[in-house]
Amino acid sequence: MVLKYIQKPKCIILAVIPANQDIANSDALDIAKVADPERERTIGVLTKLDLMDKGTDARAILENKTVYLKRGYVGVLNRGQKEIDEGKDFAFILEKERKFFAEEECYKHMAHRMGTPYLQRLLQKTLRAHIKACLPDVRHDLSKKLSLYTRELEDFKAALGSGSNSKQFYMTKQIQNFIEDIEIKLMGHSELIDMSELSAGAFINFKLYTEIQNKLKLALVPDEQKIAVSIMNMHGIRNLLGIQPMVLEGVCRDLISQYKNPLQDSVDTVVAILLDAVTKSAETMKSYPNLKNDVLYAVQRCIDKEADSTKERLLSHIDSEMYYINLGHPDFDGAVCEPVKPVAEPVKIWDSAGREENCSPANLTLKLMENESIQQKVQYVTIIIMKYLEIVQKEVSDVTIKYTVFFLIKKVLDFIKKELVPTLVDSGHMSSLIEDCEEIFRQKEDLDRTCSSLQTALDAIQSF
Repeated sequence: MVLKYIQKPKCIILAVIPANQDIANSDALDIAKVADPERERTIGVLTKLDLMDKGTDARAILENKTVYLKRGYVGVLNRGQKEIDEGKDFAFILEKERKFFAEEECYKHMAHRMGTPYLQRLLQKTLRAHIKACLPDVRHDLSKKLSLYTRELEDFKAALGSGSNSKQFYMTKQIQNFIEDIEIKLMGHSELIDMSELSAGAFINFKLYTEIQNKLKLALVPDEQKIAVSIMNMHGIRNLLGIQPMVLEGVCRDLISQYKNPLQDSVDTVVAILLDAVTKSAETMKSYPNLKNDVLYAVQRCIDKEADSTKERLLSHIDSEMYYINLGHPDFDGAVCEPVKPVAEPVKIWDSAGREENCSPANLTLKLMENESIQQKVQYVTIIIMKYLEIVQKEVSDVTIKYTVFFLIKKVLDFIKKELVPTLVDSGHMSSLIEDCEEIFRQKEDLDRTCSSLQTALDAIQSF
C-alpha cells in the first residue's frame, strides 16, 4: 500500500529504521529502494538509539557510511512506554534528546544535525526546495489548463449569452444552428457544404429533372373511336358539316386530367427529401430532445401545409389547362394539320351503313369508323390534339419545377428562417425547452469555478 504513494517521482520518502536492528535487513530501506533505486528521494530516520546494546553505536550509519542515502540520516529519540505511562510531555523528551546527542561521545560531533527539531527543519527545507524545484513544471501545467479552460469558458459565454434571458438566448442559438444547417443542405452557397455525399438540394434537383420529369411524360394518345362518337354526338340531330371546337376541347380535357395524379406524386417525392433533410439537420439539437421534437413538429407541419398548397396550385393549373384549350398559343403550329384538314361540306355519314334498320348504337359506332369522311375528321382532330398536348406537357413540366421550388421549398425555408423561432417562443413551451439546457449551464458554472481555482493556485505559486 505504501508503494502506491512513494512510487510517485515527486514524493520524498522517510525510511524509519530502529537503531537496535540490523540495517542491512531493514524493511523500510528495502521498500524505499523499490520506489527509489537511486536513493535520491529517501531520508533515513534512525530511532531507538538509546536502546542499543552497550558498547555499540550507530555512528557509521548516521555518517552515511553503511547504506548510502543522498539525503543522509537523522537520529531521533522517542518516548518509551514508561515515559508515556508517567505522562512525560514532548518538552521532556526533546530535552532528553538534546542532552543525549550533546553528551554521547560518539554523537556529539554531529549533535547539530540530530534530533527531532533538526528533522523538522530538514523536512521543511527539503519540502520547500522540492516544491520550488517542481514549481516551474506545475506553473506551466496550471497555466496550460487555465488557458484551455478560459477559452472554453469564453466559448460558453459567447454561446450562452448573459443576463436573465441567457437560457432562452442559448436555445435560440441552437435553433439558429439548425436553420444554418438546413439552409446549407437545400441552397448550398457555403464553404461548409458536405463533400462526402449529395446534399438534399442537389438530390431534389436530380429528382426534378429525372424522376419527376419522367412521371410527367405521359403517353397521351386520343382514342379515335371516342373522337368519332364525340363528333357525331356534338351535332346531335343536325347534319354533319364541320368539326365543333368542343369536340377537341372535350377530348383534350379528358387527356390533360391524367396529369393530376403524377403531379401530386411529384410533390410527395420532394416532400420525402425535405423531411429527411430536416430530420438530419435536427441532429444538431440531439442533446436537447424537447427542443428537437418541437422544431421537427413545427417544420413538419409547415411542410405538410405547403405541400398541400403546392398540390392545389398545380391542380388549379391543370384545371386551367382543361378549361381553355388555347389553339392560339404562339408555339402551336396549325399549318402541320392543313394537309389532312377535311373539307367543310355536308357529309352523308350513313351511306355505308347499309340498310340494317335495327342496328344498335354500339354496332353503329363500329360502322361509323368505316366512313372515310369521319376518318379524315378523326385524323385531323387527333393531329391537332397531339400537337397541342406537346405544348401542354412542356408547360406542365416547367410549372411543376417552378411551383415546387417556389411554393414548397422556398415557402418552407422562409418559415424556417423567419417564423420558426417566433413560433416556438409563442408556443408556450419555452420553459420546458429551457430545461434541456440546464446541464450545459451547470457545466459553465463548474468551468467558471475551475478557472477561479486554477488562478488562485497560480497566484499562490507566484507568491511562494
